[in-house]
Amino acid sequence: MNNATENPEGDAFFPPVPCSLFPVPSSPRVSIIMPTYNGRRFIDEAVRSAIGQTYTDWELLIFDDGSTDDTESLIAPLLADKRIIYEKQENLGQPRTRNKGVRRSRGTLIAMLDADDVWHPEKLAKQVAIFDMYPEVGVCATRTRTIDGKSNVLDDSGWKEFHGRALPGLITEDVQIAMSSSVVRREVYDKIGLFDEGFPPFSMDFDFWLRAALEFDFHLIGETLTDYRVGHTSVSALGEKRRDIVLHTILPQFLNEYGGRKFVKRRDIRMFHARIYKARADKVPRWWTALAWYLRALAYGPCSLAIWRGAFGRLVPGLVRLFKGKKNEVVRSR
Repeated sequence: MNNATENPEGDAFFPPVPCSLFPVPSSPRVSIIMPTYNGRRFIDEAVRSAIGQTYTDWELLIFDDGSTDDTESLIAPLLADKRIIYEKQENLGQPRTRNKGVRRSRGTLIAMLDADDVWHPEKLAKQVAIFDMYPEVGVCATRTRTIDGKSNVLDDSGWKEFHGRALPGLITEDVQIAMSSSVVRREVYDKIGLFDEGFPPFSMDFDFWLRAALEFDFHLIGETLTDYRVGHTSVSALGEKRRDIVLHTILPQFLNEYGGRKFVKRRDIRMFHARIYKARADKVPRWWTALAWYLRALAYGPCSLAIWRGAFGRLVPGLVRLFKGKKNEVVRSR
């Protein structure tokens, strides 16, 4: 199944050169990159959602990142579709695997589809139409709904239609993008580079979108065309790590090294801090610890009603329980 040249370590070898040096044929127009690791539970549904696209000029590159389950045998029947290429490799991690996929891809448009997410049939067709209509657009994404492990819809609030420069929207969260909903012009990778492999998979996307927003327009389709699956990984733990990396590494790097301060106002940066601290406070189980994080959030966003509501919502019940406990102790001591 692996038609790539093998290096002595056994991993498929692709020269570490900029993706712009690879020849780009006229077809396929869209390259879909799907990294997977032990993804047997959902990968069949994900691949079939690509096969079911009404837009058909695509290739699907599946990189099995050292799986120990039976992913390979599950994928085998789907390889009858010659647009699908499956390669098994030693574990590289998601950032390196995505970059490997970009280098290997042949399309002028590059889409990401995680092995547990699902596309609606019209997704690629509508995104390709946007790229044809707006040559200045470098990134096109779609509204996304969340689903659980049984494909039940959990939330479909989504985001509004958007067109133009994504700054400061990425900082204010008026512009939000799920990786599996995105399609990116190859020129974006040529201009800004690949994913930063120094960041883990749950935060590298935000760094990439910030860098892309400095150079290209974004378009968000306001129609739900992507299903993002949650609930089968430790989302809360990853959320904490993501917030720490974004706040302490990605944002400072963007502002100070990439020139982001020219596009983002100081109040937007302060509210970005406030939202991250509030998100941490919302997840902390002990009310007094949560209160400390709410106070930190209020230091950055003192006029935010959401933060004040969150703080009082945790403070009042916590104090009631505290006083009841003290009262019971007094009664028992008598």
